[in-house]
Amino acid sequence: MQASGIHAGAFSVFFYIFLWFFICEMFNSFPISFSIKTFKMCFVGLDGSRLLTAAPKISGFALGSDSSGWGVSFDYYLEDSLEYILSTYFLYRNGFCDPEKTNIRNQFMKPILVFHNERELMPFINYAALRWEDRKIEKYEKQVPSFPPVPGMNMEYLRDQYLNGLILKDMLSDYHKNKGI
Repeated sequence: MQASGIHAGAFSVFFYIFLWFFICEMFNSFPISFSIKTFKMCFVGLDGSRLLTAAPKISGFALGSDSSGWGVSFDYYLEDSLEYILSTYFLYRNGFCDPEKTNIRNQFMKPILVFHNERELMPFINYAALRWEDRKIEKYEKQVPSFPPVPGMNMEYLRDQYLNGLILKDMLSDYHKNKGI
């Protein structure tokens, strides 16, 4: 008897996660010393949970001499990360991609940066921090959707985060062009 639909997809994802844990445990039992990252992941249901995706990671950089926290933060994926692989898997789960789900994911991914790997993240943060004051906000303001008010949520902060994501995504594109990636 063959499982179908979401049950088959969920089964295969949980099978691979179980397999990943099993392999990690197996290698931890060998007398070889190396570290394995702790598995922590959050999933997000988009558009009424019609599309499930792994939540992106968050990073940022300080502005000017204020190093007490991030003046600018952004969401990102690493192409070689389990989060990005799972988010792509959920989109193409049954071997084809529903155009409606593609549109949902494209809207979600607009302000999210995608790095090739972890080695690219820190040099890009330095690149962006040096160029942040020269950004052209007007170019991006019309691309920010109007968010309906949600009680208890700072909508201006959400709008600023989205705007920062759009600006940084363009900076990442320029960074790739300048680095020949």
